[in-house]
Formats: sequence, C-alpha cells, structure tokens
Amino acid sequence: MTVNVGVIGAGWVATDRHLPALKKAKNANVTAVFDRSPDRANVAARKYGATAFHSSVDELLAQPIDTVVICTPPQSHFELITQCLSAGKHVLVEKPFTVIAADGEKVAAQAREAGLTVSPSHNFLYANSTRRAREMVESGRAGAVISASGVQLSSWSRRLPTWYEDLPGGLFFDEAPHLLYLMRDFVGELDVVSAWRDQRNSPSGQPVERTEAQLVGERGDATLSMTTGAPLSEWYVGLICEKKILIIDLFRDILIDLPAETAHNRRDVVGVSLRTTLQHWGGTISSGLRVLGGKGDYGHGRLVSQFIDAVDGDASPPTTAEDGTRVVQLMESILAKAE
Repeated sequence: MTVNVGVIGAGWVATDRHLPALKKAKNANVTAVFDRSPDRANVAARKYGATAFHSSVDELLAQPIDTVVICTPPQSHFELITQCLSAGKHVLVEKPFTVIAADGEKVAAQAREAGLTVSPSHNFLYANSTRRAREMVESGRAGAVISASGVQLSSWSRRLPTWYEDLPGGLFFDEAPHLLYLMRDFVGELDVVSAWRDQRNSPSGQPVERTEAQLVGERGDATLSMTTGAPLSEWYVGLICEKKILIIDLFRDILIDLPAETAHNRRDVVGVSLRTTLQHWGGTISSGLRVLGGKGDYGHGRLVSQFIDAVDGDASPPTTAEDGTRVVQLMESILAKAE
C-alpha cells in the first residue's frame, strides 16, 4: 500500500532531510505541504508533486493523507501532534519531541488510545556510523560498553534556528537530544546524577554557554559535555568498551575503531595514530564525500522508511513516543540539577 504523507513546515529540516527521505521511500507519496509562508509551501509542493497549503493546518488534515511529518519549531510540537492524532493521522515529528515531558506523556496516551503511531525523529540512531558501532557491540567484537561520552561543540557561526532562545536552556534543549538518545541506546535507560551549567563571556566578549552532566545507565555510565560559543562545531559520541574504543563522528558519519593496546609502548602509540588517521581518511572518502556532495542524510532515510513501513503495518516504529518523552525528561532533569 502507498502511504500518503502530509508535511507541516517547509523549512530547512523538511526540504533538506525529511522530504528527500520521503521521496526515496518505496511506499511513501507526499501529497500535501503546509507552511505559513506561501512561497516556501509552494516551492516544496512543486518539487515533490504535492498540493501546497498555507492558511491552516486543518486544510492539510482534511486531505486524504495517512500520516503527517511535523518539521516545525519544538514549541509547536505538542499542539500539532495532538491535532494530527485527533484527525486520525500517524505522526513523525522532529526532535525534541515536546518542550514539556508531561506533554509527551499525554501524546503517548492519546496515540495508544487511538491505535496510531507517533515517532520522534531520532535520526542518528540510523546513521551508518552508529549502526556499525552497534553491530560491533552486539556481535561481541567490541565487548560490552563500559561508558559513553557525548561531546558537542557549537559555534555561533553555524546555521542556528531563529527560535532556540525561547526553549528551556536555549540551544541546549534543541541539540542535546541527539547525544542523549544515542548514549541511552548504548548504555540503557539513563538517570541524571549531577549537572552544571555556566554562561559567561570570553575575554573577547563572545558569549559562551557550557553544560556538563553525569548520568548512570543500566549497562554503564555516561557523560554529557556541551559548549556553545566554541570556535568550531563538532559532535561526537565516544564508547569505552571492554575490547575497543569506538568514536562516532556525527557530522562526518564516520566510525573510528581503536582496539586494545598490548603494553602502551611506542608501537601501540604510533599504531593508534596510524589507525585513527587511516580510518578518518577512509571514512572521509566513503561517507565524507557523500556529506560534501549534499547526499549525506545522517540516518533520515532509514528512519523515515521504517516509519512508513510501520504505518503500513510491515515493521515496528523506529522510535516511540515514550523514547521521545524520556529524552525530554532527561533534559528537564539536567536543567533542574544544574540550578
């Protein structure tokens, strides 16, 4: 069966991530696009052979669509999800799932009662580098995960949403979900032990925001470290395993796989340097060139395809409303403990 899809929001994340992924999905058909900007709605609709709407979401929901993909600012997610569920539509929504965890719990209950699928877009779970790391852990080649570390550096020069200052904790609330859901995937359900936040200006007057958190998981501990106002933007998840160190480079979609040393002698030290360098360049050639060419989808393709298959009844959802809610709960806990 073909799943007819409506998309709410025609900004960057829709046009660069979700709409291209929907176009590639074998059983998805984009039939309607809503955006408050007529120009953006019309451009996206023409490109994907859909009908554009820009006066109300109700117009879009009245169309013969099965599911809705929500690509709007987080502050609008709860209202839009409930509106779509009330109209009998399945929902895929950008992260963070909701701004308030209690709203996520309401959404999950509404979806269960209606028998509808709601999935947050935790796309990096399906990126090539993450899938390779997961396979190495599950096969035993890396051994069990002992701990996970999420490191995120963001510069003020990168493309930033216009609405992030209105979120709890600002940009933290928009970007932390990626690191939290990835670490949760590798070490199990997380709880926040301690957290710290600081906002100050650098000597040159540049605003710098830092967030640090210690978490404990079912299968290991985790550390979150975020700096906004860094000189460049980098996102990594590092996994200390029994047999290997695995480093997931999210921006380049590259996995660095470092085996255990034998004696920490000169040969080990040089070997780590060579192995890291070769893997980095090998990853740059295979995955990096796709990113440079605008073809890197950072897991969106697999996530969207599995979501459409779930709506079609042929697969389990890629993520659940409970997953999205739990990540929001963790962010709320970090902000509360940091105070």
